[in-house]
Amino acid sequence: MTYLRGLLLDGRRKSMQPMAGCLGVDHQGLQQFVTSSTWDTRAVRARLARRADPEATAAVLISSLTYFPLLRILIGHTPGDLDRETFLTAWAGHAARTLALPDE
Repeated sequence: MTYLRGLLLDGRRKSMQPMAGCLGVDHQGLQQFVTSSTWDTRAVRARLARRADPEATAAVLISSLTYFPLLRILIGHTPGDLDRETFLTAWAGHAARTLALPDE
């Protein structure tokens, strides 16, 4: 829960040390949580899917398509320097999982 609170804090940097400083906790503990946690993401995703508003989820996914071209414009590249096809393939897979669409 502490890590999630850190992600929701104001501030540009979301690395462990600045988050830990704002939260008043040890940064090594946060780092260990992120790198060593073994909880099953499927259970978390299923619980979120039951609570999610499908229309809002779809709107967020559609608006995320602007992410790729905006990064190219603002900083000249994308994370991992993905090409457009790789980005769109990854986005489509993520969208399908998020919306719980059946595999084709």
